[in-house]
Amino acid sequence: MIETLEKTKFDTLKDIADLNVKVSEARNTLLEIEKEKESFIAEREKQTVVKITKVVKESEEMLSKATNNYEQVNTLVRVVTGYTESIREAHEDLKVLVKDYSEKNTLWEKNYENQVHSLSHLEKKINDDKKALKKEFSELEKQKELLGKQRIKLEDEKETIKRSIKRLKKGKI
Repeated sequence: MIETLEKTKFDTLKDIADLNVKVSEARNTLLEIEKEKESFIAEREKQTVVKITKVVKESEEMLSKATNNYEQVNTLVRVVTGYTESIREAHEDLKVLVKDYSEKNTLWEKNYENQVHSLSHLEKKINDDKKALKKEFSELEKQKELLGKQRIKLEDEKETIKRSIKRLKKGKI
């Protein structure tokens, strides 16, 4: 019976250790999600700045040529108009990217909140399990103490019976 209790105790402690590992894994996953989010934002900002800088630089070069060479003004106007349209398209693309990012960010935040909520429930369950295990451990200790007292009593009774048997064999009783 004690071996069964010890095995149950060991299995319970093992389950608690497994739960602690899963909680750590979930926390690591949350940290990875946060890092990916920050990396994504930084990368998008860099790409946007590069595109805008490139378009602005090209526009400035064209504008400089137009002021230096009047004969190419009409051609340059058409080119600038084309670049303007490209900038508008880039702006529209940027709006779409911002919208997509906002939607994904909202989903990430919801996912993050759900994971935090799940972890909170898991942590509460672990704490409840720990309390229950402490109570069970206390009960086991009491039972162990009681069994020890009973064992001592049985050994005393056994010795008394052995002495009585010896006296009977010797004919003293």
